[in-house]
Amino acid sequence: MRMIKVAEEKKATQKKTVKNEKSAENEKKPANKTTVKKDKVLEKTKELIKGKKKPTFRGRFGKKQCRRKSNDKWDKWRRPRGIDILRKKEDGSVVDIGYRTDKKIRNLHPCGLAEVRVNNVTELEALKGVAVRIAGTVGKKKKQEILKKAEEMKLKVING
Repeated sequence: MRMIKVAEEKKATQKKTVKNEKSAENEKKPANKTTVKKDKVLEKTKELIKGKKKPTFRGRFGKKQCRRKSNDKWDKWRRPRGIDILRKKEDGSVVDIGYRTDKKIRNLHPCGLAEVRVNNVTELEALKGVAVRIAGTVGKKKKQEILKKAEEMKLKVING
C-alpha cells in the first residue's frame, strides 16, 4: 500500500515538472517568433536594397574621352546645358520618373533600417528601431554622450 502511494507521488511530481517545462518553452517561443519575423523582414529588405539597380548616367561634364562607365566619378547625372547638345546613347540615360526607388526600400539605410539624424541626447530618447546618424555640427563631448546613450538603448549608430 505504501509503495503504491510513493509511486503515485513520483508520477504526479514528474507530470508537474513536464508541465512546468512545457509552459516555460511556450513562454519563450512567442518572443523568439517575433524576433525571427523581424530578422526575416530585415533580411528581405537588405536583399531588396542590394538588388537595387542604378542606371548609367555618365554626366555631361569633363572630356568625352574620360567619361567611362567603369569610372564612378563620371557616373552621375548633370543637367545638360546649351542648345546644341544632342541626346546620344553614349551619354547615358536621362533622369526620369521611372527611375524612382521601390517604396519598400525608399529612404532606408543599406543596413535595412530607417535613418534618423540626431543633434542631442533628448532627440535620441524618443527613437526606437532606427539607425542613428549624429549630425556633423555636434561636438566631441556631446557626441560621446549620444554614443553612450545609443549603446544603452541598443541603437545602431552609423557614424559613431
